[in-house]
Amino acid sequence: MTQLYSFYKNRWIRIFALAGILTSLVVYGYYHNPNVTLEMCLENPEKYDGRTIAISTEPTIAEVHDGWFIFNQLGRRHKVIGDAGSGSVGNFFSMKAIFHKDSDLELVALHIAKARRWKIFVSILPVLVVVFLFFKYYRFNWKTFTFFESTNA
Repeated sequence: MTQLYSFYKNRWIRIFALAGILTSLVVYGYYHNPNVTLEMCLENPEKYDGRTIAISTEPTIAEVHDGWFIFNQLGRRHKVIGDAGSGSVGNFFSMKAIFHKDSDLELVALHIAKARRWKIFVSILPVLVVVFLFFKYYRFNWKTFTFFESTNA
């Protein structure tokens, strides 16, 4: 039992073991990810024809028409056959759609992200407060590369 305890006590072994586990999870996710992206479909349209894909990486509505709309994603414009619902030009959204090899998408589900930028800003505020308080009460020693409690806090 003492050998097992000394294994867990060694800091570098724990660091490398956790880094190895994290690396293996990243590699597993890379090779076995079930989500297909729009970029993958556009690179090989024959392979992904009729596949349901999720689109949520910074898409914004560019044009709205009856029964279809156009959105911008990562500098490209794409046409979606389906109703934009309550979405208007400039709204962020996420959706599931069926990819067709002629590059049109058939809408399955759509979620409009109302006030998305405001929600991101509000969610960052608590992090900034914690960072401010941390550096108010602690200082960094560049010689030893450690934090120490500030004497003037």
